[in-house]
Amino acid sequence: MRVLVLVIGVVFTGGMVMAEETPWYESAYFGLHYDLHASEGDTELGRETTYDHIREMLEKVQPDFVQYDCKGHAGWSGYPTEVGYASPGIVNDALRIWRDVTHDMGIPLMIHFSGVFDMEAIKRNPDWARFDADGNPHPNYTDFLSDYAEELMIPQLIEAVTKYDLDGVWIDGENWASLPSWSDRVIEAFQEQTGIETVPRNRNEPHWDEWLAFNRGLFVDHVTRYTEALHEVQPGIAVGSNWMYSVRQPEPIEAPVDYLSGDFDPSFGADRAAAEARFLAARDMPWNLMAWSFLQTGGQGWTMKPLPHICQEVAVGIAQGGAVFVYNQPQRTGRLTEWHQDLLAGVARFARKRQPYSHRTETIPQVAVLHSETFYYRNNDPLFNFGQANHPMEGALHALLENGYSVDILN
Repeated sequence: MRVLVLVIGVVFTGGMVMAEETPWYESAYFGLHYDLHASEGDTELGRETTYDHIREMLEKVQPDFVQYDCKGHAGWSGYPTEVGYASPGIVNDALRIWRDVTHDMGIPLMIHFSGVFDMEAIKRNPDWARFDADGNPHPNYTDFLSDYAEELMIPQLIEAVTKYDLDGVWIDGENWASLPSWSDRVIEAFQEQTGIETVPRNRNEPHWDEWLAFNRGLFVDHVTRYTEALHEVQPGIAVGSNWMYSVRQPEPIEAPVDYLSGDFDPSFGADRAAAEARFLAARDMPWNLMAWSFLQTGGQGWTMKPLPHICQEVAVGIAQGGAVFVYNQPQRTGRLTEWHQDLLAGVARFARKRQPYSHRTETIPQVAVLHSETFYYRNNDPLFNFGQANHPMEGALHALLENGYSVDILN
């Protein structure tokens, strides 16, 4: 199902009048996200996933789009794949049921799919791992120049997208799971491209900045490859890489992704949203941000957030003109906890009341805080994680917000 909505104008070609349509992800405002991160130890995936149950739960919330589980960080798929590694615990094909329900309701369906982060792929193919400066393979993160993307990730994405006629993909475990790799293939490619023979092993050695920039470029190439592959087989599909071109990646946009997105910290999402929403809003692309519906603090177990907590987090995103969605986990059987959906329906009502006054609006410019790519990449935790490199910018942001200014963050 290809979903295009919101006719905004007409174009004239050869005497014909044709409607100019906006892709669904540009007009979508409130969504839901469900992922299970299927594992080898699961035994009942999809057992309680039924058409009637899923439809009843979605009718409560009436989302504009849904993201559902496909492949998590463990590398096991929650659907019966012929390309990747299907969890042995699949009882029913839950993704097929979700596709049937969302198709009948006219709701775009996306998948959650772990990219760079794939534990099972590395376990079965050790050479696909990222290698540290001492030559040790990483147990979780793949190498950009390995055969992982071409032999597994891209073929499996194409399988899922075409088998279920998906409307979009939300690729997780991406830039935040990316590290410089000292594999022979990366070292050789770096030497060939730069002419630098001695590869640095730490930030105190010459050419460290060049080495990190080269590895960051490999990540952009990685996203470009799978995005172009999906666009070729499914024109109109929405492709996004979690946290790409956000505060943690403040560089010019080069990869052909269709939208920008990221999920907040589980426990302090409003603070994260304050910076990320302002930065993404200045990127001139469709964007959305995800709030977790549950949290864990102080060594306690996971618990659902109360309605005001979730509303506070999504409010920061919609106030900057963006779209929002909320993360809720199904039970391992695929059943959705009913009172969780009642809570999400309350969040949806809160957001909908503000949609006419917020969605796709722009700020009144008063103060701009500059987020320097150069400063950030010289001081962050490579390749794309914060360290403390975001503190000066975010400190300035919160000082200005506390004094009542409208603040934009520009790269």
